[in-house]
Amino acid sequence: MLITLTHINNNLIIRNEILDSLGKQASKQASKQASKQASKQASKQASKQASKQASKQRVT
Repeated sequence: MLITLTHINNNLIIRNEILDSLGKQASKQASKQASKQASKQASKQASKQASKQASKQRVT
């Protein structure tokens, strides 16, 4: 009985470590994706702004 409980406990500990690792991995991936998206958006916005500014200067 004690051996069975020990095995169950060890399996739960291992399972929790795996879930924790997967959670960290998913968080890291989400952060990376969000950063990539923000960078892309900022670049797009800067390009749009520069184009607008250049167009404005050509007119005047």
